[in-house]
Amino acid sequence: MPHKRYLLEAGPSTCKKHLLVPKAEIEKIEQRLRALEEEGEVLKGAFLESMEERAKLTTEINDSFNSLAKRGSNCGALSDRSVQIISLVKEKRAGLLQILWEEPNPSIVKRGLRAKAIR
Repeated sequence: MPHKRYLLEAGPSTCKKHLLVPKAEIEKIEQRLRALEEEGEVLKGAFLESMEERAKLTTEINDSFNSLAKRGSNCGALSDRSVQIISLVKEKRAGLLQILWEEPNPSIVKRGLRAKAIR
């Protein structure tokens, strides 16, 4: 176990003990700190870039849902095809995206037609 050298500093109210560290060791620690700070900046940039990409994808998905909703509103009232879709969905489980793709009028999604959770 290496012998550590300490410097005692006495003041009017306290006595402090400071560890004496060689200059080479301090420079090595400072170099590691700079490398970690640079790596942190790179990671921060990558994180911000991924957040921008996420925002773009969210906007694209929102636009897709809006276009589906517009297409559904152009169809008008609930048609015979909508009734067929509802009966088809009752027979087999379907996700919300599939239901909205086939008939984008969200009023056809009823409480009993929940999407099955993946476990």
